[in-house]
Amino acid sequence: MIKKFLKKVLLLDFLFISILTIISLALIAFYFDAQFLETGYADWVVQAFRIKLLQENGLISWVHTWSNGISIWRTYQFMPHVITLAFANIFHLEIARAMIVMTIVQFVALRILIYFSLRILKFSPLTAFVCAILSFAIGQYWSGVGDYSLLFAFTFFPCIILLWTQYHQGKMQYVYPYIAGLCFYMHPMLGFSAISLWGLSALFSERKILSWQILIQFLIFLLASLLFWFPIVGKLS
Repeated sequence: MIKKFLKKVLLLDFLFISILTIISLALIAFYFDAQFLETGYADWVVQAFRIKLLQENGLISWVHTWSNGISIWRTYQFMPHVITLAFANIFHLEIARAMIVMTIVQFVALRILIYFSLRILKFSPLTAFVCAILSFAIGQYWSGVGDYSLLFAFTFFPCIILLWTQYHQGKMQYVYPYIAGLCFYMHPMLGFSAISLWGLSALFSERKILSWQILIQFLIFLLASLLFWFPIVGKLS
């Protein structure tokens, strides 16, 4: 009886994941042949330029300044650029084309991650499928495409929710604050969301807000995100 139930659930999971993948690919199909995106927002072009500098000059390109004096890199958007460059090198793609392919991959991956996150949280296959389908209605998602690095925040947010639930249940007490700090190198909005969830758990749980455990967790977060906030604080001072 149990084996029959598990087989049914696995078959439903496979069916729903297949449907989500097909729908996602169909909706993003107009990107398949694109070589460049005109998003109407300058950030997409700027980030393509940054990735190109990283490809040509290595890490030193991140400390260059533009003619207007703005620093090209303060660890903001670090991981999306490195991931995209690695993807471009592996598949021998131009930077702009690699960014488009990464956009397609993430468009599909977000729905699959939503589905699997909800399934791991013990929601039914149908509930997880409906929630993943509803995510197609997120209008702000296309702002993430135009920003590019914000797209990574959208994609990894279901994973952060999943990790946060583990933390809230008393697990990953020191791992989650560390991951929350690293999220700032993906995109600040992902980092702020992750650490805000940590704060909510500290406030609305049986934990003592003023405790050594909370203090140590906060210090771990600060150390993990050091390369993001320290240059900003230094510049302001």
